[in-house]
Amino acid sequence: MEGCTSSPGRLMPSALNTAAPLYSLQISKDKLNVRYVGEARTEYDVGAVRADHPVPQNLAVYYFEATVDMPPTSLGKMRVGFCSHSFKAGRHFGAEKGSFAYCGDDGAFRHEDNVREAYGHPFRSGDVVGAGIVLSRGALFFTHNGQNLGVARSGVGPRTHVLFPAVSLHSPGESLKLNFGAEPFMFDVAGVVAEERAKEEGQVSDIEVPAAVSHELVRGTLAHYGYARTLAAFEQASGIAAARREGLRRRAARAVDGEGTLALRAGVRTALLAGNVEAAEDLMRRDSIARRLLPEDRLSTHTWRDLVWTALSCQGVVELARAGDAPRALAFARERIAPFVSAPCPLAHEPGAGAGHDACKICVHVQGMVRECMGLLAYPDAATSPLAHLLAPSERERTADIVNSAILTLEAALGEGEHPPGAFPDARSSGSTPPALVRCLHQLCAARHLLHELNGRQGEPFSLRRALGDADPDEPMAGA
Repeated sequence: MEGCTSSPGRLMPSALNTAAPLYSLQISKDKLNVRYVGEARTEYDVGAVRADHPVPQNLAVYYFEATVDMPPTSLGKMRVGFCSHSFKAGRHFGAEKGSFAYCGDDGAFRHEDNVREAYGHPFRSGDVVGAGIVLSRGALFFTHNGQNLGVARSGVGPRTHVLFPAVSLHSPGESLKLNFGAEPFMFDVAGVVAEERAKEEGQVSDIEVPAAVSHELVRGTLAHYGYARTLAAFEQASGIAAARREGLRRRAARAVDGEGTLALRAGVRTALLAGNVEAAEDLMRRDSIARRLLPEDRLSTHTWRDLVWTALSCQGVVELARAGDAPRALAFARERIAPFVSAPCPLAHEPGAGAGHDACKICVHVQGMVRECMGLLAYPDAATSPLAHLLAPSERERTADIVNSAILTLEAALGEGEHPPGAFPDARSSGSTPPALVRCLHQLCAARHLLHELNGRQGEPFSLRRALGDADPDEPMAGA
């Protein structure tokens, strides 16, 4: 259950803690059933037990349930809730600071120094009672037979208290069966997660952004990545006047020999997305800028050429393997990829080139692609091989992005006159600035991570993939 599962390596409450002294309680072998076996003679003759691990901080919502079993003569003096590590044994939860509980005898919510607030319904045998925390707001809530009783208290949670799921009993013969998520919950806790996210999305949607600003962001991104036809359709649909479109186009594409590279990059991207590497290379050869990224240009000796050529070569091998032409794929790989199999990153020893440099990131990807492409040739059927992911459309798009970035980098450097005519620019000295929309997303991620830190890392960490509706398939989805 996404939003209710801790990250890998983080321990979740899964059973009752039998390591601490237990008074008047009997715990089952699976540590999920607890029965009161005391005499309940005094108010301090309470059996209380907490879970084995505290509530994790990095969830949207934490929740657990308990099923009630008590004889007809029972007074129902049981409580379900949360407590701190230092809670004193022999007391009901909600009787001291750092503890919060939903009470079975009167349906009240009790917290801190036994402060009582009218809240829900008394417990009956067979009832399923739940307790949860919305971590980002520190909002405690309880449920009764699948119905949410509302927020009982706000401003609590791991940031202010290290809380453990906990139960306490004080009537002979009564028992509770705990469910920490190993079984389906009666309450729809996933709905709470969705509701919290919807509230946040609603707050964001209420922020008004002028149409001119959003249009500029979108069109700048489309122009940057070379989606010329989509850009033209967007401009037409958004009603941007022809004169305005022309002005934006001139600013978006730096002029070289009287023309920008938008049309070229669009053509190259279209060819690569169609799997036609040869057509993409032909377009590049006919362009005065892009041809410098190909090895036949004697003047080009720098890293971007090697990276682009290797990426194109790897994609060519993949396309031949996709078509089932193993002999041509092998010959193509020997001719164009073999020299790069053991080659180090061209930027690894460049002064000032760090691990975070864009070209280094591209280089790491290309080197990995080289190794995988060579491995792909070992399988008779690429589509059923362990390297079948190389056939995914996203790999074509990634190759197109590499070529697009290289053309923009070279175009920007030449347009600024930083290098003599004919010389290949230094990939470190200049580069294509990411479009404004991408920079906004980077700033959004940084701001959200900072807010999460300021909130004591309490609540679900921000995920751009999730916010854009593109959930990571590896993200945990189990309940708890």
